[in-house]
Amino acid sequence: MKRISKNIVFILLLVLTTKGQSHNSNFEFSGMNKFWEIVEIIKSNEVPTEKLWNDLFSTPGYKVLTQSEFKKEFFIKNFTLAFNPNKKAEYERTIKNRSDAYYLEHYRKADENKSFLVSQVNKLKISNKNSIAANKALNFLPMNNVNDFPPVSFVIFANDGRGYSPIVIDLFASTDWDFIPFLAHEYHHWYRNRLVKINYSRVNSEDKVFIETISQLEAEGVADQVDKAEWFLNKRNLGEREKNYIKSVEDSPGILKKIIELLEQISDNVSLKRKNFDIIKEIVPQGGHPTGFYMARMILKQLGRGELVRTVGNPFVFIHTFNNAAKMEGINEIIFSSRAMRVVSELENNYL
Repeated sequence: MKRISKNIVFILLLVLTTKGQSHNSNFEFSGMNKFWEIVEIIKSNEVPTEKLWNDLFSTPGYKVLTQSEFKKEFFIKNFTLAFNPNKKAEYERTIKNRSDAYYLEHYRKADENKSFLVSQVNKLKISNKNSIAANKALNFLPMNNVNDFPPVSFVIFANDGRGYSPIVIDLFASTDWDFIPFLAHEYHHWYRNRLVKINYSRVNSEDKVFIETISQLEAEGVADQVDKAEWFLNKRNLGEREKNYIKSVEDSPGILKKIIELLEQISDNVSLKRKNFDIIKEIVPQGGHPTGFYMARMILKQLGRGELVRTVGNPFVFIHTFNNAAKMEGINEIIFSSRAMRVVSELENNYL
């Protein structure tokens, strides 16, 4: 059985690394090679060696994922649970939890569609996606052109992508989503992160959670103009993900009203800072995407693309500019009051 597994892996590696000339030299797939190797071993009811796991976590994509938000043990546990034939009963129990099912079912789908994903690798290697994606991102960046493209690592981790360096994109997600806007969104993050104005090394622990929250509002709010604005033009044929996002955008005035109230409380009583900053983080949905989109779209509507682009990399300017747009829109409940802005401006003076 071991010999068969190794032969399968060898053929897959050969296909992955030799078929087609790569036009996108910034795309890399080493994490996929190790993923397939580990899957075949686990499916054979064998245990991958420590060296093989270390090889997986040394590939650029898995390395940045495990340095940021995932533990190595997460992948070891879930890959084993998804593919070990002796863990079928445990698998069935575990997927009753929605959050666990999200990952485990995704991993199984990847394996079930292995030949399709190998084909996707070859398509990604030979088709030039970079200039199209970069040009879409540039529409909302303060530069007219770029000299290089972000490094992109394709792995299996979730039906999603991450704007780290390298950018990490789930290979299955690249087939499931509208790939060019998806890629352009992540490219926007990569270029934007090189323009960040905040000196995070100076941010103290009490303020960190709020600084991160408003940074997400700015970063995701602007980047979402790249790939999600079209969802609002034709709502008829949208999936649940898109519909839920639009509903969250529509809920944004209520979220902003609560944020303003919590900031006003801090202005009146500074001892509430840590508690209220934590609450603000909790009430902002989906990592800042929909609320940020609402804010960015209002800036775009009232002040134009140039003013929105001017906020890129500076969440404080994003809030100031949104406030001006909200005043022009005439929605009083979402205008940050002078008391709320006192808290924002103090942090701005400390960390810019």
